[in-house]
Amino acid sequence: MFIVVVDHFCKPGRVDDAVARIDGNGDQMAELPGFLFRYRMTGTVNPLQMSTVTAWTDQAAYDAWIARKRGLEAAAGPDSKGSPYEKAVNTTYTVAHVHGNALK
Repeated sequence: MFIVVVDHFCKPGRVDDAVARIDGNGDQMAELPGFLFRYRMTGTVNPLQMSTVTAWTDQAAYDAWIARKRGLEAAAGPDSKGSPYEKAVNTTYTVAHVHGNALK
């Protein structure tokens, strides 16, 4: 399994736009082979920070999403409002061990 954690630091006043973008991407991810799940979380200390945890069967499935996303962004052209994020930080992981029944 391949996990992607993204910390999204939203611009003030753009949280609704960020939620729409994150959830829209999640809907598109769910259509792809190899997608397992996605969680969107909002910071309890800083509500302008949202994080997502997304799981794929393997890195190739995630790479297919990245290729699709780039194609969609190129077709759509520039967002007239610009990005709702000050920054977004991606970290990827391969899963070495699972406790519990989540994957059984």
